[in-house]
Amino acid sequence: MIKKRFILLLFLLIAVFLVGCQEPAATQAYNIDPTPRFTDDVFEATLTPDMDDTREPASSTHIGEPDPTTSPSSKPRTQTPQVTVTPKKTLAPTPDATPKVTVKSVPVSTATPTPVVTLPPTPPPTQLPTSEPVIEYKSSHEQTIFKQINASRQAAGLSALAYHNGARDHARLHSKDMAENNFFSHTSPTRGSFETRILNSGLSFSWAGENLYMGTGISGAHEALMDSLSHKANIMKAEVTHVGIGVVWDSVDSRYYVTEIFLRQ
Repeated sequence: MIKKRFILLLFLLIAVFLVGCQEPAATQAYNIDPTPRFTDDVFEATLTPDMDDTREPASSTHIGEPDPTTSPSSKPRTQTPQVTVTPKKTLAPTPDATPKVTVKSVPVSTATPTPVVTLPPTPPPTQLPTSEPVIEYKSSHEQTIFKQINASRQAAGLSALAYHNGARDHARLHSKDMAENNFFSHTSPTRGSFETRILNSGLSFSWAGENLYMGTGISGAHEALMDSLSHKANIMKAEVTHVGIGVVWDSVDSRYYVTEIFLRQ
């Protein structure tokens, strides 16, 4: 029994001696880089030495083993090297951060639009200048007709008529009125009927009559009036003593206007 204790104590001393001769193993600290690195969608946590630790790393890493210098009474254990395996965590593929926009095709009408035809503005009608009639008094034609009247009267056994200048002036005025206002009538739109005109003329008479003619020629004026019974009656009236004749020429319309005023004084 004493022999066994002696042998055990001897082994213990040898163990203490051996442990005392060895340098304490330097511990090496590792920092886990928190920054994940992506390689082919595989996560790796890399262990990097602590840059503040200047001691040389031990050949193996001891985890959870008591320090033999502080526990001399502990029995030595057969150390099995342990290997720390860095787990690789396979992450799901990171979705693309760029949102994908689905564009829906909008049907485009291929119908040909109806062209809008813009018509040019219609120019206002050109106002043609109104030509004022050029009135010419034809005294020679007045005298010719006067001679024709007396010839017809004398051929019928009637007395010749005297020429009345006052009646001529009023006859010219009415012929001019018809040419300028483009009418042919005994009633003037501005001066009234024959009765009104002759009463306002200032002429003295006991009876008065009027003949009118309009045409492109003047040579047949007397014959045309003689062919009308009412006009012939004024020319051939036995009680008539005076006559005045007004002949005007309208150069715009190329017309003659003739007025004959018969008076009995």
